[in-house]
Amino acid sequence: MATALLGRVPMLRSVLRLNVAVQQNCASRVPPGAFHRPQWGDSHAQVLIVESAVPTRSYVGILQTHRADELWKSVMAEGGSSSKKGRERKGKRTKRKNLNLDRVVGEGKAGILWPGLNAPVMNRGETLKMKRAPFDPEKEAAIIRKRDDIDRKRRYKLPGERGWTSASWGGRSIGPPDPVAGRTFEGFDSRVIDVKYVFNMTASYGRKRTASAIVVVGNGRGLAGFAMGKALNVTAAMRKAKNQAAKKLQFVERCDGHTVYHDMSAEYRQTHIKITKKSRGYGLRCHRALIEICKLVGITDMFAKVDGSTNPMNVVRCFFHGLSQQKTHADVAAEKRLHVVEFRPERGCLPIVRASPPVVRADPETETFTRRSTMTLDMRDHYPRKPSSFVRHGQLIASALVVDQ
Repeated sequence: MATALLGRVPMLRSVLRLNVAVQQNCASRVPPGAFHRPQWGDSHAQVLIVESAVPTRSYVGILQTHRADELWKSVMAEGGSSSKKGRERKGKRTKRKNLNLDRVVGEGKAGILWPGLNAPVMNRGETLKMKRAPFDPEKEAAIIRKRDDIDRKRRYKLPGERGWTSASWGGRSIGPPDPVAGRTFEGFDSRVIDVKYVFNMTASYGRKRTASAIVVVGNGRGLAGFAMGKALNVTAAMRKAKNQAAKKLQFVERCDGHTVYHDMSAEYRQTHIKITKKSRGYGLRCHRALIEICKLVGITDMFAKVDGSTNPMNVVRCFFHGLSQQKTHADVAAEKRLHVVEFRPERGCLPIVRASPPVVRADPETETFTRRSTMTLDMRDHYPRKPSSFVRHGQLIASALVVDQ
């Protein structure tokens, strides 16, 4: 009966101390402290001493029958159809937590040190035994606090890493171009202007997706370039565009190192850009793509208005075309064969000579300027306004004699 009781009832599993004596064929009594598991053949097995027996229950649930990856997959609702229902339908995605963060194998809340598992076996020639580690009340609380901060803690992104909207690649910095023939691009930076996907239906592969990226590269000192890259994924497309832009660098002239030399109007296909020169401290007030280009070129003060198509590639091409068409003070002086002077409010009526031609006209012609002719032709056509009766700050006049009709 004792054999049947111990073999069939799973409730008696945690036995603290059990002395069993088996009497079979007049066998001697088992010494105290010894343990003998009764078998079905032991017909005369008897339980002599049962000092303490604690019944336990075996619980089997989903946490014991499924692995951690399967449980996290059900919580995060990974998949196309499951992401639209359940816990993920409100748009807030659940992040996977590392529940074993800062946990050591074999070390639990009791803090037991097991030789060979979470403690060394030998120490100074002596074999270590199992013992309890010193109690640290703050260790468990620090582990739980660190695990709970995974959802709340967000890494702050710099403006260059964040981009324009933090949800697209536009405006993000992707670092300098890759070295070419042993030459590194120190001091250069790359900014993404636009990223888009193109789908093409093919007979062999079906719907094929291709990514294209427009990237501008510059060093902030007048050297800049742009290019478009295409690849199967966004990362490869941006890297290809960045390296291609590094091979198409061009130098952009800057007036006093902070703005353009004069007002101008650029046109490319259906995109029109009006660029206005501004004094130091004005800032950049223009299209966000033009702001990124100006930062890479080194222009800090400028106003620009984009009319017509705002296609990113057209805007970039049009702006670079306008920057390449501007004339420096020396170019204007050589073309007119006259001195180029600038009037400033702090100088009053005394002009500042900005450039002089190599050869001045022997008999200079009288350059007649009217209030209407001081405006650029393109600016006058698109923006009719009342002409000013005084010389604008920083206005350049190339003439030997200025009269007013």
